[in-house]
Amino acid sequence: MRTGASTSSSVITTLPAGTTAKTDQAIIQGGYRWVRQPRFNGYGYLATGPASNSLEYVKTGASHTYYKVISGDSWWVIAQRNGLNVYTLAAKNGKTIYSMIHPGNKLLIK
Repeated sequence: MRTGASTSSSVITTLPAGTTAKTDQAIIQGGYRWVRQPRFNGYGYLATGPASNSLEYVKTGASHTYYKVISGDSWWVIAQRNGLNVYTLAAKNGKTIYSMIHPGNKLLIK
C-alpha cells in the first residue's frame, strides 16, 4: 500500500496475500489499475494490476466475506448455511464440488 497512486509513492505497508481491504474508488494511472482505501490519516493506494485489464471486478466500496472451514464441513453444509448454491460456492473459489476442502481453508462467500 502506497501514499499515492504511483509506483514512486512511499510505501505505507505491505499486505499479506489474501488480505481483504475495503476500497472506495478505482483509478487508472501510470499504466496500473489502483484502488483507494480510506485510512485514519488520509488514503492508501493499492496497485491491482495493469491498466490494460478489465475493471469489471473492481467495485467501489467492495468488501468480501470469507468463511474458515472447520472439521465436519462440506461444500453442501457451507452453501446451506450461507444461502448459496453449492456449485456457485465452489466456482467462487475456483473449485468444483468434488474438490477437497480442509479445516483451516478460507473460502470466499460474498
